[in-house]
Amino acid sequence: MSSSIRFASRRSRVLVTAATALALAAVPAVAVAAPAGDAVAHRAVTAPMMTDVPVDGGITTFSLSAKAQAALKAKGVVLADVDTEGNVQAHVYGGAKLSLGVKAGAVANVKGKLGGRIQYSGAGVAFVNVKTKKFVKVTDFEADLTTGTLSARVDGDATVRLGTFVRPNVSAVVDAHAGLLNLNTNISVSADAAARLNAALGADCFVGGSALLDVRGDISLDAKVDLNVALGLKLKVDLDLGAILGIRLGGRAHIG
Repeated sequence: MSSSIRFASRRSRVLVTAATALALAAVPAVAVAAPAGDAVAHRAVTAPMMTDVPVDGGITTFSLSAKAQAALKAKGVVLADVDTEGNVQAHVYGGAKLSLGVKAGAVANVKGKLGGRIQYSGAGVAFVNVKTKKFVKVTDFEADLTTGTLSARVDGDATVRLGTFVRPNVSAVVDAHAGLLNLNTNISVSADAAARLNAALGADCFVGGSALLDVRGDISLDAKVDLNVALGLKLKVDLDLGAILGIRLGGRAHIG
């Protein structure tokens, strides 16, 4: 009697093992690699090919940090709009925000971190020293997401590294369902940019390494691209072995 029970138990285990192997072999993304003589085959999910994803518009808001606002106010410096032609608008305001449209760019997964580049419209902002009547224009913003750098033109000269930011994990800032890149970061002004801005204004308003901008924005990504695949976001294959084989195995298999 006990011999029959053991034989039946072994036979059941063999059937379940065979059913599991057949189910996994039926999944296209699963490759089987089993050295000769091994009792158990090793299976791995083939990694999808990642690629850059073009951006498709959006708005980003650059807000002066509380520390930068206090420093500018103490020196009598206010802001004015600069249009895409580089003209400083006559209206000077005490606001501390600049909203720019996205012109071009792409995002990527660089070793799990957000990478790519985003170019903004040629508009910008002018810092105006109301005491000395000096001003400096900052335009043509561009974010290098791979190096964590925000650059811009200062008074129309060659591009200057305006500041740096901490690069986030790509999975934390890309909403694959909505097709959006959610930017939420802070910019610390570079020493070079601080020196250039201070010299142009004739006042010591900026200090290298200090908080300069709070950045918030939703950037649309190419709707034709599968973001989970292109950006290597976490994928999970959930196999219902019973449904595949038409038998009851009492559980589900998960890969990934």
